[in-house]
Amino acid sequence: MFNRISKHTYIIDVRDKAEHLSSDKVIVDRTINIPLNKLEREIKKMKLAKDTQIMTFCQSGKRSKVATDILKEMGYTNVTNLGGIDNVNFVLK
Repeated sequence: MFNRISKHTYIIDVRDKAEHLSSDKVIVDRTINIPLNKLEREIKKMKLAKDTQIMTFCQSGKRSKVATDILKEMGYTNVTNLGGIDNVNFVLK
């Protein structure tokens, strides 16, 4: 999976800010924190192309699944749910 992540990929942590900041520095530096309850509004502000590669994650994978569904409903076509934080630790290190 790691070789699929390009510099143009957005890796979005949909946990709340406190959860995000409690993560390993590698996670914090390589990801964008947009809590799930703000996702739709913040993504609209970013004005990304609909085919932009977007990957989501959270603590267990439940919120990131909801996030991928929201993004797909918004018309984004290249969205992946990375699942929980343990998967992201593996991917980013």
